[in-house]
Amino acid sequence: MAKPQAGGATVSIYGDFGINLTGGQVIVLPGDTAETKSDIAYGFGALFGYYFSEGSGIVFGGEYAYEPMKLKVTTSGVSSDVTFKQSFFEIMAGYRGFSGILYWGLGLFYGIRIGDLKMKVESSGFTVETTVPSDYAKSPIGLYAEIGYSIPMGEAMTFDLGVRGKISLSNSYKYNDDEYLKFTHLGVTAGVSFSF
Repeated sequence: MAKPQAGGATVSIYGDFGINLTGGQVIVLPGDTAETKSDIAYGFGALFGYYFSEGSGIVFGGEYAYEPMKLKVTTSGVSSDVTFKQSFFEIMAGYRGFSGILYWGLGLFYGIRIGDLKMKVESSGFTVETTVPSDYAKSPIGLYAEIGYSIPMGEAMTFDLGVRGKISLSNSYKYNDDEYLKFTHLGVTAGVSFSF
């Protein structure tokens, strides 16, 4: 049974694997450059759903998410990859709807930082990693959207396969009004759901 029934509940356990795109800007000296890059991102979590009508309900839950932000910085002709490494427990709440085995959703997320914000610099075969001062490490809030298939595997179990996008509306790193970074995530999600 792919479509949850009115008054029913679901528990979904899933993993997410994809890429993060970096947005924002950083301060560089005249003649130097800083370009945003993509990096591998991943997470896993659980969502709980309650359906007030057949195939239409609210979901809430949380996930562990590794959400890096990456730049390519060129200084005096020397290029460096700069990665801001960060993990969050992301609280999620939103709407999920079904049409047959197709599902879609839209909601909000808020990231509670796990550990320190780290900055890794790779250049000319050398790697240096430092901790960013906590005053510059922020908690992101943003929107997510998802679409996928919920494939029945029994009377009360489905295999879920879809894609999810997350757009951070706030900064994860902010040095000042001229230097700040945020992320956009696009990933493939896979997991199982149980209906009650």
